[in-house]
Amino acid sequence: QLLNCCLERGVGSRPSCVIGFPGLACKHCFGKDGERRFFYTSADHLRNSFSHIPTHLMQCKHCPSNVKDELAALKETRH
Repeated sequence: QLLNCCLERGVGSRPSCVIGFPGLACKHCFGKDGERRFFYTSADHLRNSFSHIPTHLMQCKHCPSNVKDELAALKETRH
């Protein structure tokens, strides 16, 4: 559900990331208006913020419904 990407310009809330910093992008909205990219500065940050990725996928208007259905089913098994 994700692609490798790099930070292309210094915008938003990423002051500690330099241009070219590696990250992850939603493959469904990558390159489209409102695309979502994720940049983590440490393994701890990734671990503590990982929930942003499935949350985005559930809200992404370009993500297929079968992916959203599978995520919802996985979430149900956790509870």
